[in-house]
Amino acid sequence: MFRVCRKGGEVIIPTYLVKQDRGISRLFVRIVNLFGTTFHEQFTEQTYKSFFEKLGYTDGTYDIVDGRMACDIAVFTKQ
Repeated sequence: MFRVCRKGGEVIIPTYLVKQDRGISRLFVRIVNLFGTTFHEQFTEQTYKSFFEKLGYTDGTYDIVDGRMACDIAVFTKQ
């Protein structure tokens, strides 16, 4: 995505978070998987940040949108 992003532009990457071992978020993942869509990763807030850091993206900002199924929005600016 950075390849087609102009300098100073932002790449915005949202994902759902699994905040607990049990509960609505895990149930949601199971139901979605039944319909043929799979979650390759089931991120917590920390593992989502670690995912990008391992790829070398350490300067992102993260914003969590709470709800029944929380969402973490990562934003990276192209330098």
